[in-house]
Amino acid sequence: MAFILGPDNRLPDTCQKWALFDLDWTLIRPTTTARRPTLRGGVYSQWPDDWVIIPGRVERLRDFVKDDFTIGVITNQKSTGQKLEYAMERLRSVRQLLKDELGVEVYFMVSTDEKTMAIPGDSNTLYRKPGTGWGYHLKFLPGSLYVGDAVQDPSRPDRSWGFSDVDRQFAANIGLPFFTPEEAFPQLPLPPELFKIPRLLLILVGPPGSGKSTFARNLAETYGFAQIESDYYGSNRSRIDRAVRDALAQGRQAVVDATNPSRQRRLELIKIAHDYNVPVGIVLFINQGKWIHSPGRNPTHPIASNRYWSSFQEPDPQLEGVIVYYQL
Repeated sequence: MAFILGPDNRLPDTCQKWALFDLDWTLIRPTTTARRPTLRGGVYSQWPDDWVIIPGRVERLRDFVKDDFTIGVITNQKSTGQKLEYAMERLRSVRQLLKDELGVEVYFMVSTDEKTMAIPGDSNTLYRKPGTGWGYHLKFLPGSLYVGDAVQDPSRPDRSWGFSDVDRQFAANIGLPFFTPEEAFPQLPLPPELFKIPRLLLILVGPPGSGKSTFARNLAETYGFAQIESDYYGSNRSRIDRAVRDALAQGRQAVVDATNPSRQRRLELIKIAHDYNVPVGIVLFINQGKWIHSPGRNPTHPIASNRYWSSFQEPDPQLEGVIVYYQL
């Protein structure tokens, strides 16, 4: 079944251009992020109110609205029966919140199975992404685009273990420029005031491929943080510790770009900061199971991710003595 959530359950007759988005892990994520990831691509909302807007999304969507884009969401839903009712309640809630926040209509295009019956005259058209059914109803003018997170490297021969590339395929099939969430929402999804603290050590926590290096690089380029990368120093903790000390001794803000799964390792870094009377913040990347698949980059294998989560100790701000703690 395929259907539209919007005024009169139809798409607008006219619009200048479309900014189209996937939903789960592109605009929203579940609140139940403490669950360990599955091999098939992370966790999804389990009940109607089990979702939150990903930080930074609304602000960027407002920019699209200012640039005369019509906002649309195209989502595949596998639910049937009671689960379908839960999914519909969730979709309506998300749409209403986005509409209220943006001050404009937001159109949801939903497919719940492999066949569609709800669009008159198109009963044989495949609407479920990467099918092109929705493309027949959308008037694509220059400047339209599509953003989604399902972008597994299409050149990889064995994709059975990982996350699909359905969003990239969908954009190609309907002829729209494609962007990942990291490309469409490049701004740092944390309060700018955080990065204006004169002296700060920020410890990143998360599995390989969860976006830590992109985040740290943005901090370095935008706010002048010293980016201390485990990719550069390897597993040599003493070298990482020395780099942290050097940065703090120079009065610089610093970000430790490493996986840091254990509390003991984080406490070692926190002690260094306290030696210099520098406050500490932790950012936990909870993009569990949703490994970033940039073009030309090999996806992170789930074995590496599972190994990480098996030794993971969730940060405790009070126990570890940090002034700020964010989950992304």
